[in-house]
Amino acid sequence: MIIGHLAISVLESHYLDTDIGPTIAGGLFPDALDKSLCQVLNVSAHGRLWGHTVLGFALSTVIVGAARGKRAAGSWALGYVSHLLADLEAPVPLFHPFAAYAMPESPSITETLHRFATDPTKLLPELALTIWAIWVLVRSRRETNR
Repeated sequence: MIIGHLAISVLESHYLDTDIGPTIAGGLFPDALDKSLCQVLNVSAHGRLWGHTVLGFALSTVIVGAARGKRAAGSWALGYVSHLLADLEAPVPLFHPFAAYAMPESPSITETLHRFATDPTKLLPELALTIWAIWVLVRSRRETNR
């Protein structure tokens, strides 16, 4: 879920000293692209396609690097890779369109939220990551204000 990807990006940015904006953007981009194409625009039946590929990663990282520089591209790449790794519990078409994948159709947003909210194996780790990320942000802000 998006909250977990956001939390992981915040934690990466803090502990690995990356730029927070590009790290978060890279961490959210695969779902922003693919879920929009699938559930909003109805262009794809899969919520994991172009954004969840090595090709999508490489092209977007080059674009970010050209637009914002090497540090931003590195931050983006870290967020992006962590997103792909976090999604590996289910099929991820990493080498699409160069390899064929049997991808299941994506459930609706409502069905996804229901599954997530009723499955403690998904909810508890995401909740723990979110609490940790909030704690890190609050602590960092306090240190900055001293």
